[in-house]
Amino acid sequence: MTSRHPLVNRIAIVIGAIVLTAIVSMASTLAVSNSIKGNATAINQAGLLRMGAFQLIAAAASETQTNAQTISDRMDEYEELIEAPAVVQSIPRTDDHPLALQYAKVRAIWQTDLKPAIQEHVPGSALTAATLSTAQSYTSEVSQLVSMLEERTED
Repeated sequence: MTSRHPLVNRIAIVIGAIVLTAIVSMASTLAVSNSIKGNATAINQAGLLRMGAFQLIAAAASETQTNAQTISDRMDEYEELIEAPAVVQSIPRTDDHPLALQYAKVRAIWQTDLKPAIQEHVPGSALTAATLSTAQSYTSEVSQLVSMLEERTED
C-alpha cells in the first residue's frame, strides 16, 4: 500500500518506533522487578535476625527478666524469623551456592551455639564471655548474609 502522503508514513513509522520502545522498556522493567521480587523483604528480615539476636541476649542478661518462659517464647519467635518464607525463598535451592552456604552457616550457628547458650543462661545473671563471643560471631555471619542478599539484589 502506497500512500500519497510520505509525511504521514514517516510519522507513522516514528510513532511505531516509540510504541515499540515503550513496550520493550516495560517488558525489561517487569523482568527486572520479577528477578528481585521479595529480596527487599528478605533483606529486612535478615536484618531483623541481627537485631533479634541482640534482643535475646539482652533479655537473657536483664536483671528484671525472671521468667524463663518469656525467653523461650522469644526464641520460638526468633526461629520463625529464621525460617521466614521471604528469607527462605530468596535463598537459591542449590546447596553449593554461596548464599545457600551462608544461610546454612547462620542456621547451624544458631542451632548449635547461640540457642543452647541462651537456653543454658540463668536469666538475670551476667553473660559469659563465651556467650557474648558466640553472639558476636553469629551476628557477624548474619551481617554477611544480609550483605550477600544486597549484592544479589543489586546485580
